[in-house]
Amino acid sequence: MPRLHPAVLVGWGSVALLTALVLVGIEPDGLWIYLPFLLSVVLLGLPHGAVDHVVLLRLRDAPFQAGPLLRVLTPYLAIGLAYLAVWFAMPVVAFVSFIALTWAHWGQGDVHSLLTLTGGGHLVHRWQRVWALVVRGALPMFVPLLAFPEVYLAVADAVAGVIAEDTGLPAMLPRPVLLAGALATG
Repeated sequence: MPRLHPAVLVGWGSVALLTALVLVGIEPDGLWIYLPFLLSVVLLGLPHGAVDHVVLLRLRDAPFQAGPLLRVLTPYLAIGLAYLAVWFAMPVVAFVSFIALTWAHWGQGDVHSLLTLTGGGHLVHRWQRVWALVVRGALPMFVPLLAFPEVYLAVADAVAGVIAEDTGLPAMLPRPVLLAGALATG
């Protein structure tokens, strides 16, 4: 029997523990709901981008040096602080920017997979790749908005509402806008 990596055990163990707690009627609330995420950061590193600072070193097969590390971490820190400032100044803009960036990121990942795994024979032109990015990125980011607009916008309002009392998000996207978006993304 293959031996499981400790990270897999911690991940599935956390899911099993939380599932068992909920099944017996104990539902974590408050800050406790963030415990699995906190444990994953402590035990596994940041969930995304945790090794970006060593990518340049690995590509060059170079030993660890402070210079390359600072060249990667300095822009990350600057962009992160600027984005944090936007959250405090304009939380709705920050939330929408997050959705747009995530949409593009997911779409780009899918386009990369399509090109790598299938050869991309059906994505010959640049416009086809851009359209594939838009449509594929819409799956995790726009389809939930189409399917459950009230829930999606309530979550958006709650997230941005941590900073701003009245975000206006629940009334922001009327049905015609959603229909137009659905038609545009196929």
